[in-house]
Amino acid sequence: MTQLTANYSTTIAASAETVYGILADYAGAHRKILPPDTFLALNVTKGGHGAGTELDVRTRILGKEQMLHMIVSAPEPGRTLMETDITTGLATTFTVTATSESTCNVAIKTVWESQKGFTGLLEGLLVPGALRRIYRKQLEMMQEMVASV
Repeated sequence: MTQLTANYSTTIAASAETVYGILADYAGAHRKILPPDTFLALNVTKGGHGAGTELDVRTRILGKEQMLHMIVSAPEPGRTLMETDITTGLATTFTVTATSESTCNVAIKTVWESQKGFTGLLEGLLVPGALRRIYRKQLEMMQEMVASV
């Protein structure tokens, strides 16, 4: 199997602390930046804020639905959050880097093992681009959220 990666980053007009707070708040604010056509359900099963949170997430990407059980860690508290699926090992990392007092760069990166054969080839060609579009929308939703406060 081959390791695949999808990533996207942009500048958000809000402090790094504010943005990290939104990302870490799985019980509240985080779910408000999830595009509803992709994230069909999010159920917090343990915790709800930052490291130690566990959640079940039902997604639809390129017409395929998938159920993930994610565990959240904070490799760099206040800067980086990582969601790891306990079954597949798929890992999504959110990294927030201050660029000034009122702006920050937010990067989303997902790494996973592709399927074998022709299916894996198609996955490598199609899924990274689809995820980048989803991440772009997610960060646009975050920008709208912080602008309305």
